[in-house]
Amino acid sequence: MGLTEYKRKRDFNKTAEPAGKPLPKAVKGANRFVIQKHDASRLHYDFRLEMDGVLKSWAVPKGLPWGQGEKHLAVEVEDHPVEYATFEGIIPEGQYGGGTVMLWDQGKYYVYGEKPLESLEKGRLHLVLDGKKAKGEWALIRIRREAEKNQWLLLKATNSIKPLSKKLDDQSVKTGRTMKEIAAERDAEWQSNRSDESTAGKFKSRIRAAIASGAKSKSPKKKVLAREKVNRRDNRGRRVGGSAAPQPARRGGGDAKNTSSVAAQEEFQQLLKKLPAAKPRFVEPMKARLAQDPPTAGDWSYELKFDGFRACAVKDGTKVNLVSRNGNELRTRFPEVADAMKDFPAEQCVLDGEIVALDKEGRSSFQLLQGIEMEG
Repeated sequence: MGLTEYKRKRDFNKTAEPAGKPLPKAVKGANRFVIQKHDASRLHYDFRLEMDGVLKSWAVPKGLPWGQGEKHLAVEVEDHPVEYATFEGIIPEGQYGGGTVMLWDQGKYYVYGEKPLESLEKGRLHLVLDGKKAKGEWALIRIRREAEKNQWLLLKATNSIKPLSKKLDDQSVKTGRTMKEIAAERDAEWQSNRSDESTAGKFKSRIRAAIASGAKSKSPKKKVLAREKVNRRDNRGRRVGGSAAPQPARRGGGDAKNTSSVAAQEEFQQLLKKLPAAKPRFVEPMKARLAQDPPTAGDWSYELKFDGFRACAVKDGTKVNLVSRNGNELRTRFPEVADAMKDFPAEQCVLDGEIVALDKEGRSSFQLLQGIEMEG
């Protein structure tokens, strides 16, 4: 492994060549790692370490970082069975994690300190990976502990590594296939025996159910037609038909339009009551994609690009958090923004925006923002 062949051919008592940094000892009975490329609700990479009879697992949206010091968010997910380490194929739609799975990389891992479970509990793992694609040192550092999913950073330690080509990134180390080929061939399935019970999955299914239930209720058109019949007038402004109490006349035939609006609002309020309750939480924002030309089809719009810090403001009553798109806490850096959010006219919300500093001409200035940050 690694420098074994190099060392076998040399006598370091006779040569001044470097022997190389000694690797930490292998984890007894469990030193396998796998990375699976997973196209589920969104494309991500599942980083797994065999440990304590299971696969300790993290979902890494951006995959491995390659540049020294580069950090990518890694969200800790539930342990997986060791049998899953060799799986490549399809998880059927409707089951937990439904989508296409590629065995993207596999190999052995080593942990400095040689006590992986203890390091895992402390929230800091210094790893050496020896895979078919990933070779080198990385670190897993826990940054936030939560009831369900702990957030970690996957950091590239020591030297930078040249990123993989697009072709190699979309190639299985098990079969050489692409994600598209794996999805088309469907030669293996993993039955999780679980429906998609993720927060997003439950929320979406309950919204669909609420909307379906609302669609079965009395049509708003019928309500509008009934009220229009009551409010019809003759050419002298006298009410005709129905026995409703007299109503003041409105200009421009506004009765039908107004009653339609009221009925729609009533329907909407009833639908809101059926929607599930959920606590506001950080949602990783979508990033812009570089393109040569704007799209020619669809209902597209545009917005100005400000030069500042992308941030999500999470408001729950009087509690406000500011979180960067990488999951870092920003409230202590920009307390005035967080305090201003307390006056936002919503009890609970999540806002995606840009923290900017404007110069005298009203233009965003990143340099000015840095100056404000240093002064604060």
